[in-house]
Amino acid sequence: MLTMGDIIRDGHPSLRKVAAEVSMPPSEEDKQILSSLLEYVINSQNPEISAQYGLRPGIGLAAPQINVLKRMIAVHLMDETGTLYSYALFNPKIISHSVEKS
Repeated sequence: MLTMGDIIRDGHPSLRKVAAEVSMPPSEEDKQILSSLLEYVINSQNPEISAQYGLRPGIGLAAPQINVLKRMIAVHLMDETGTLYSYALFNPKIISHSVEKS
């Protein structure tokens, strides 16, 4: 299980580097890393688990944030209608964006 100690801090040089594409099919190691990212995000939103392990709540975590320079991201969030979205993605691409600010 990932912990807060696994997350690198702002200013770390790896956060300014371009992450490498994950080759397909992904290796077992890459699958495990992606699974760990999603597990962390889900656990961080559970008040009991986050308190027990000292996790900072979040809705998403990318592999470079744990110093793995590969294109992987996990997202776990609920929209305003209560629909739960939980994704673990290899090689995600932004194809459009909203001009609306959060």
